[in-house]
This record gives sequence, structure tokens and C-alpha cells, in this order.
Amino acid sequence: MAVKKETKNLVEIIPLKNQTALVDAIAELGSVQREKENLVAGANKKMGDIQTQLQADVSPLDAKITSIAAQIKHFSDNNREELYPDGTKTRKLPTGSLQYRTIPAAVKTKLTQKITEKILVNAKLLDMFNKFVEKCGKIFFRVKLELNKEAVLADPSGAKKLGIEIGEESERFYIKPSEIEAEIEAFQVAA
Repeated sequence: MAVKKETKNLVEIIPLKNQTALVDAIAELGSVQREKENLVAGANKKMGDIQTQLQADVSPLDAKITSIAAQIKHFSDNNREELYPDGTKTRKLPTGSLQYRTIPAAVKTKLTQKITEKILVNAKLLDMFNKFVEKCGKIFFRVKLELNKEAVLADPSGAKKLGIEIGEESERFYIKPSEIEAEIEAFQVAA
């Protein structure tokens, strides 16, 4: 495997002859730096103007996409048995496909010191764990605890007693027009 050598731009150093030349060089450096900053600021302003114009142009299209997607979802929800026979979750049509996806329940809570201590106290393991961590630290080990998410999901009522939040299972609806590569997630819009 070839090693890529990093080459730096070599700068030719022209020695300054006296303090007057030094003062002039510093002034020139400041002037060139300001010129560079003005160019960057001008380019940033142009990019900002383009972004603002793009947002103004795209906003009505986003609103139309949201409206059409809501109409499709509403129809699909109200005609689910007809569109998705035999409990299928995907329907292919000549102009694209519709799909319901189940999002499983998930643990929302991140493991914090408070929750860790609460779990260890409930299991009567806090003192033993602290001694274990102390001994491991002396021999250059670090102990890391993490939630067993499968166990939390298997016993949601026990997990809630410890302050662990669990997100409910949900379903999302996606629309994939044939002429584009991306999927569009449709949300329920209030009538």
C-alpha cells in the first residue's frame, strides 16, 4: 500500500530589511485579510439570499405535498380492508406504492446515575456494585452499565415503577411515487 505524502505549500521568505518594512508588512497582512473577509462575507450573503429565495419558492410546494399526502392517507385509512386484503401492509399501484410500517415499542429513557442507583438499590446490589467498581478501578478497568432494553420491554410495568419510559408501538404510513426515489411519510392532518 502506497503511503501518501503530505506536501505543504512552500513559502518563499523574503527577509524584511528593517522595522519600517515590518510595520508595512503587518499593515499589508491586515489589508489582505480584510479583503479575504469581505469576499467571504459577500459570498455568504449571496448564499443566504439564494437560501431565502429557495425557501420562498419551495414553501407552497411543501404545503401542496402535505395536503396531497394527507388526502392519500385519509383515503387509505378509510379504505384499508379494500386496499390491503389479507392484512397486507403494502399496496402497489401503477403510479407508486403505499405502505404501513409498524414501529415497535421502544425504551425512551437513557440510563442516568439516578436510575442506575434506583435499580441497584431495588436489587440490593448497590454496595456490592460500588465495591466492584472501586476494585476494578485499581486494576485499570472501567465498568459500564447499560439498560437491558429487551428485559425492560418484557416487563413494562416493573420498568415504569423505576422511572423508565417506554414508547408505545405505533404505525407509520409511507407513500412512494414511482417517479422519485424517496418515500414521503404522511401524517394525519386535522379536518
